[in-house]
Amino acid sequence: MNQTFRLGARFLPAFLIALLPIGGGTFHREGSDPPRESVPLMSARQQERADSISVAANKKAIINQLNSLSAQLYMYRVRPRELGGGEGSYEGFNIPAKMASSDDASFKSEVLDSNHVRITAVSGKGFGTVTVTVNEFGVLVDWGYSGRLQEPEKPGATTVQENKEAMINDLNNLAAVSYQYRIRPRSMGGGQGSYMGFELPQALRVNENATYSIRGIDQDTVKFMAVSIYGYGVITVQIDQDGRLGNWYYTDKFR
Repeated sequence: MNQTFRLGARFLPAFLIALLPIGGGTFHREGSDPPRESVPLMSARQQERADSISVAANKKAIINQLNSLSAQLYMYRVRPRELGGGEGSYEGFNIPAKMASSDDASFKSEVLDSNHVRITAVSGKGFGTVTVTVNEFGVLVDWGYSGRLQEPEKPGATTVQENKEAMINDLNNLAAVSYQYRIRPRSMGGGQGSYMGFELPQALRVNENATYSIRGIDQDTVKFMAVSIYGYGVITVQIDQDGRLGNWYYTDKFR
């Protein structure tokens, strides 16, 4: 005859007793939450890669914001005094409060002389600093990095020459877009023989190569500035009335 054992208010056949957990185990009731499995910790290599990506993203964001600041600086320089500008000088410039701090960094400016301003960006993530000088043409020169932001590029990363060639290609595309605007009739949203009114499309202002901006525009010319995302340097170029690029200028590692 089969033996039975009492378990709470129920009686189980002996052969089921062998299935009971031993040493304080527990049953999993149907419909209840399953036992939680331990989540494996991120490996040291994965953590290092994630950290490097965070540093690179912060550096890219800071460079982009420095480009925007340099545009503000140059607009101040060329604006008449009666309109709140420097009338050919950087003297008196202060970073606008809304641009002095962001999630990525805080920014401070130092007017070195009437033609040069030094900007220091302190990473909001604690990765280090970026310093750069805005010259009399509104171009960013003499880049400097500290802390994690000065780390060398990893093997396989974009080289100086690769970045330079990609930026030149982007500038050629921008020239084509601006020239199309110039020759398009006003009825179709163009300049009807003039570059005046042309603005860079939002989608073309920043990519994996650089940030791009317009530094001067009149009826027959547009001056573009491209700032390397990797901090290699700056390229400026001017498009003429026929859509041709000329007056190329390179800074830092692009020289």
